[in-house]
Amino acid sequence: MGNKGSIIFALGGVHGAVTLALVYMIIDNVSSAQFDMIVLAEMLVIILSMVVSSIVFRFILDHDMSSKETGKQIRRLRQEMVKEGLRAVEKIYLPENIRESVVYGSRDQKSANSFADFWHQWAKASRYPEFNEQEKELEQRALLWAFRAERQYLDMVSQKGNRRDYLFELYNEILLAESILLDTENEY
Repeated sequence: MGNKGSIIFALGGVHGAVTLALVYMIIDNVSSAQFDMIVLAEMLVIILSMVVSSIVFRFILDHDMSSKETGKQIRRLRQEMVKEGLRAVEKIYLPENIRESVVYGSRDQKSANSFADFWHQWAKASRYPEFNEQEKELEQRALLWAFRAERQYLDMVSQKGNRRDYLFELYNEILLAESILLDTENEY
């Protein structure tokens, strides 16, 4: 145990309870008035040790992120993750209509599509026929390629040492999206 661990153990230990138990062991060896003074002194020492440890712990223990900070981290990671997916899609050849669909779907992961983007996409989808089987397969492959790049980005972030639960939540979202995409019995 290092110095920091030793300090934490010393401040957070049960030394107050042990001392109080020792005080009660001498009850037969002192007068009633003396015993009352010893108990009072011991109670003050216990309270003081609790206050001191509470103050010192604020400075020496690592702090957990608040839910607000966690939300910011998730949004930042999601933005970067989707950028990685979009970069991967930009590097492969895709017909323009399929590229637009894949980019729209990827940007939707981070809620970056505006209401105008939604209406534009909806108008296009209603004017033009659905993708044929080859186009659907190409779109599916492009989305899987983007998801793969996103997972690789999250893997890289997790290996840098700061492994948080929200990182795995993002990873699970990608895996869920992939499983929905690969479900051949349902239309996506």
